[in-house]
Amino acid sequence: MDVLTNLRFAFLSEMSSVPEEEWVSVKSQLRSYFERHIRRDDFVALGVSLAGEIVSCAFLIVDERPGSLSSPNGLTGTILNVFTYPQYQRKGFGLAVMEAIIEESKERNLSVLSLSSTEAGKRLYEKLGFKESDYTEMKLKISKWGMDWR
Repeated sequence: MDVLTNLRFAFLSEMSSVPEEEWVSVKSQLRSYFERHIRRDDFVALGVSLAGEIVSCAFLIVDERPGSLSSPNGLTGTILNVFTYPQYQRKGFGLAVMEAIIEESKERNLSVLSLSSTEAGKRLYEKLGFKESDYTEMKLKISKWGMDWR
């Protein structure tokens, strides 16, 4: 659980420069989340290890929704936390992790994979066949604890 928590924290830290003391509640929630969801088999973490250290990772959240034309069996996946430590970037590790996530998704018979991309990751995802959706992603901040999305 510590490895997953640290990987998520490293990813989030790359996205935002928030002081570590403000992440205390997030870190606590992460550990609890990983403990619950790994047992339920609806969360997968895959990574590349060099000399016993994870240098690149991605998370897959498996979800069952009502069936649709794009997902007749209702099984969908959301990819999160695609992350490679800066010193290991541009060496193919992110590609390897994403290919492994796609293979895992096929084995689980998921109909659709989705993800949110930064500009830095967009080229990798397009290379793997991801396309921009016909739908615009929108969010509504409910909790005072959520950060503003921009």
